[in-house]
Amino acid sequence: MVLTALVVVVVLVLPALAWWRSGVRARRTGAFSCALGRSADGPWRAGTATYGASRLTWTPGPLTRARGRVELARRRLAVTDRVPVHAHGVQLLVVTCRAADRTVHLRMSPEAYAGLTSWLEATPTGVDAYV
Repeated sequence: MVLTALVVVVVLVLPALAWWRSGVRARRTGAFSCALGRSADGPWRAGTATYGASRLTWTPGPLTRARGRVELARRRLAVTDRVPVHAHGVQLLVVTCRAADRTVHLRMSPEAYAGLTSWLEATPTGVDAYV
């Protein structure tokens, strides 16, 4: 009986909880789907990026551990390159960003890129950000 209940929890409840968590994260104001890569060629990790007042936070997708969160401070954040790519029949952009001593590659839609550059351009006076 206990084993059956445990199997039901693992098979039904945990995936539903992960799906719900990703939906909540994706509906936040300032959130967009975006993959993170260590190089412009990947490998890519799916996730959600969220704009904050002082940082861009990337969180891995629902089927990965909550760890692996990446935070890029808005201050001194620079978009250094963008390259159009086709993935699964969809036009995307691979955007190279530098923040202090770290370089990351983000794969996103052109609309998400427009939001990223607008967010950077709207940086308050006195905060260093470059597009």
